[in-house]
Amino acid sequence: MSGTATIETCGAGTSFDTVLYLRSGSCVSGAEVGCNDDACVNSNGLFRASRLTPTVTAGQTYFIVVDGYAGVQGSFSLRVTPPGASTTTTTTLSATSTTTTTLAGGPCGNPTQIPAQGGTFGGTTSGTSTQAGTCGNSGSSPEQVFQWTPAVSGTATIETCGAGTSFDTVLYLRSGSCVSGAEVGCNDDACVNSNGLFRASRLTPAVTAGQTYFIVVDGYGGTQGSFSLTVTPP
Repeated sequence: MSGTATIETCGAGTSFDTVLYLRSGSCVSGAEVGCNDDACVNSNGLFRASRLTPTVTAGQTYFIVVDGYAGVQGSFSLRVTPPGASTTTTTTLSATSTTTTTLAGGPCGNPTQIPAQGGTFGGTTSGTSTQAGTCGNSGSSPEQVFQWTPAVSGTATIETCGAGTSFDTVLYLRSGSCVSGAEVGCNDDACVNSNGLFRASRLTPAVTAGQTYFIVVDGYGGTQGSFSLTVTPP
């Protein structure tokens, strides 16, 4: 969606004096859409974190650069809020780890994009059903859709296992197209959910670098609820 986005490193997750800038089209030589040094507070309570509110165009590729002022470095929390959306993506990076949490998902027409490095994503299914996998009985349950393009070929792990999932999930993966793409894998019950029952799902598909996949979190027999989706790339 085109419009005004918000991109920021504000808050307790950022430990240093950030400089934040946005380029369009190319990371190295693309036009700079915006740049900010100090706009909000970091974990030290100082106005040393950054915020941008750029006008962005649907379908255009942008490169968000989190930099430091005068040689400083450290951990940060980057929050990206797209135009017209109430959901946000927060990514916390350090020298050794990456943890990403995306609130909610989307329908086939507007899936939530997952970064190539994967992560853990929380959401809730609600509303009406528009999709169904070849396993389980998911035709009457609402679903949430995530779009993922891995950077490395090999075997990935995609799962809703664990305490973050409250209902009986059905998980399936499609390649190329959300609605009509070939189903790469489908699973109903593979691991335990928050109730300790084997009602959560796991896939271990072979994926190809650069290929776009659609991960659908659905429910069995009309069930719906909150879930935690973990994507581990090859």
